[in-house]
Amino acid sequence: MHDPHITLGVEEECFLVDPTTGALARRSPELVSDACDALGSVVTSELILCQIETATPVCSTLDELRYELDRQRSTLAKVAADHGVAVLAAGTHPVSGWRDQEVDAEVVRYVELAERYQHLAFRQIICGCHVHIGQGDLPYVQARQ
Repeated sequence: MHDPHITLGVEEECFLVDPTTGALARRSPELVSDACDALGSVVTSELILCQIETATPVCSTLDELRYELDRQRSTLAKVAADHGVAVLAAGTHPVSGWRDQEVDAEVVRYVELAERYQHLAFRQIICGCHVHIGQGDLPYVQARQ
């Protein structure tokens, strides 16, 4: 019989934007370092340079998850503001074009994805929120929103 205890975790991908115009800002390399100083290894870059990602630790309660999401979001917003940009949580960007974006060439996996998938990789200006749910000794099941 499985342990009924449920655990939760959330990964959030966000855009970095100019706070005045709303245009995408290719600033993740400089933000990731400062965001990691403030939040630890829960912050990473994403495929294109205008994105940044956070991931909560495995949480046992909704209150713990809410606390982590609030802490990560508010700290990331402050770090971004210190760099002259804002954080936008949205599935896609409403006006920026894919031709203006660059893949993060510092991450080998992203370079390989870009080489393998070509236009499919470059034309995706999307972000996601991934919710991971575990039950007892069962592995996490990832649900996408």
